[in-house]
Amino acid sequence: MHTYGIRGELLKWTKIYLSNRVQRVVVNGEVSDWISVQSGIPQGSVYSVICFTIFINDLPQSVKSPLFLFADDSKTYKAVDSDIDALDFQADIDKMYKWSVKWQLHLGKKSLNTTYFMGTGSDRIQLGVVTQMRDLGVLE
Repeated sequence: MHTYGIRGELLKWTKIYLSNRVQRVVVNGEVSDWISVQSGIPQGSVYSVICFTIFINDLPQSVKSPLFLFADDSKTYKAVDSDIDALDFQADIDKMYKWSVKWQLHLGKKSLNTTYFMGTGSDRIQLGVVTQMRDLGVLE
């Protein structure tokens, strides 16, 4: 946030808001122990969405393909008309994966019309192919 010019009381308040958080789980009346929250932002507030948007603001700069961001969701695509296009798109997926590892975020797998992979080594998975995709409950 400091990088984007947020300073003073707002930055101080944000640090306090995101620090020393704990969580627990309650299922059928059974309660877990409290544990420290090491990363992430609290859910359910407008400020959380703003924090997350600032947090992922550099993701579009790391890929060449179009990237759509909405709240906690991102989507990319590319028309693949040649082997070069396929290699470029795979490079973008690899960049997104490295970005997600660096910032401890998890990327899902969605629609692609050719074989692509996410991850490296034993974590490398093949991404599936779909003909339609649901976005906010609407089929595209």
